[in-house]
Amino acid sequence: MKQGLSLKFSQNLALTPALQQAIKLLQMSQLELQDALLEQVETNPFLDWQPPQPTASIDAAGVAHMHLAHDFAQSAGMQSTPLAVTGSPSHEASASPLDSQIGQIGQDNQAEAAQDWEDSSAFSSQASDGRTADANDNADNADSSFSWIAGEETTLLAHLQQQARLLCCSPQVYAVLHLLLEAVTPEGYLDSDLSSIQADIARALDVAQDEAFSSAWLMAYAALQGFDPPGVGARSLQECLHLQLVHPCAADCVLDSKTSVHALALRVVAQAFDALALRDRAAIKKMLKCDDEPLAKALQLIRRLDPKPGLVFAPAPTEYVQPEILVRKLSGAWQARLNPAVVPALRVQETHAKFIKRGTVQTDALYQQLQGARQLVRTLQQHFETVFRVGQAIVASQQAFFEMGAIKLKPMGLKSIADSLGLHESTVSRVTTRKYLQTPHGVLEMKYFFSSALTGDDGEDASSTAIKAHLMDLLKGEPPHKPLSDQAMADALNAQGFNVARRTVAKYREALGFASAHARKPL
Repeated sequence: MKQGLSLKFSQNLALTPALQQAIKLLQMSQLELQDALLEQVETNPFLDWQPPQPTASIDAAGVAHMHLAHDFAQSAGMQSTPLAVTGSPSHEASASPLDSQIGQIGQDNQAEAAQDWEDSSAFSSQASDGRTADANDNADNADSSFSWIAGEETTLLAHLQQQARLLCCSPQVYAVLHLLLEAVTPEGYLDSDLSSIQADIARALDVAQDEAFSSAWLMAYAALQGFDPPGVGARSLQECLHLQLVHPCAADCVLDSKTSVHALALRVVAQAFDALALRDRAAIKKMLKCDDEPLAKALQLIRRLDPKPGLVFAPAPTEYVQPEILVRKLSGAWQARLNPAVVPALRVQETHAKFIKRGTVQTDALYQQLQGARQLVRTLQQHFETVFRVGQAIVASQQAFFEMGAIKLKPMGLKSIADSLGLHESTVSRVTTRKYLQTPHGVLEMKYFFSSALTGDDGEDASSTAIKAHLMDLLKGEPPHKPLSDQAMADALNAQGFNVARRTVAKYREALGFASAHARKPL
């Protein structure tokens, strides 16, 4: 083999650290950006927060001056402080025979139940004494007296465990019940098969599935289905509704439990559940051979039941967003303004930087941190300039939307905005993800304004979002007892100039969260 030298030319695209940082910040949400900047401030001594200014301004070129109206550091600190949640102490069952070593678990929990009773009695006595105290003292101590209510969030498992501790049962039953409660889903159901749950509990307790264990299992399972909230521990929706109808403490759900209406509701759930799911009132009436008036009352009673009783203790968290862009109407036109409250007042600490410039302190590590601080400030300013430019382009293109609403939203793609601003399409995609505009029609994500185009009968393109808005109007205005079919809504949209097929209407209807016409028909 002969050795030789050769020259080869090639081009490679390399991302500089500054560009990587810009891309990383660009795709962050507002809260993620705040956390990332706070982390940089804590580790870099050359970064500092500028004192808050009463106002913020944007120059003619759209450059946001780095100051804000609120104390960013304080608000971020409040966001990162978790609420104190106090729960009941957990008890792990030891791997030992059922009759010998799990008894200690029941004794410990009985002691805890007694302690809980003493604490509750002490609280009640304090409350009684407080009612006789002076009114001024009550006003002064109001916040401290109820501070534990706002800070504690009771979960479904904690609520069930508290009821189990007050249950008078043998230690064997309590040990099985303690593990059974952990199998309950947040919705209040037992999703797994009962035989598999029973086998898992026996394995956790290291006992055989003999007659003693089966007896303890049946008692624990019956106790669970008698707990609050009514319907907990069910294996299906049908069983959940049945448990709520027969629950002894379900006075809020079941009225006149000894009347024929309650009995008819139990028959509907037990014998005509499939017809109930299909909202086929005629089939229910024919199957149960009942009259219209008692059936209507029974169905009204069933509608008052909760299909997911456990969600009372696990509500969906409320998410708050702070819009980056504020849309206001000035001089007859809608214009975009950068929200000053979201612009971090980040700056380079010049006092520390002077030591580097004068050579008083000269180390490579400090110099790199100074360069990193300056680069971060420049990147952050470029970040908000890009967000503002994209928001400004969206507002300029969608003037009719801000005036009339979603029915006037024009079809718009990422490429059109990218070409008009001289940006890459991926950059616009990152900017519009989890960035929000405050509009007269609500706080909307920038992604909302980008939609596909459908050609109408007049040859003009219509936005898919605008078509969904028209479809929403049709769904909200349909007769309650005669819902519109997909074909009827397609014909109505075609009459308005939108060329849409029935399958397109069905897809948009499902995206809006509406069921089919048969399922929307009331019982």
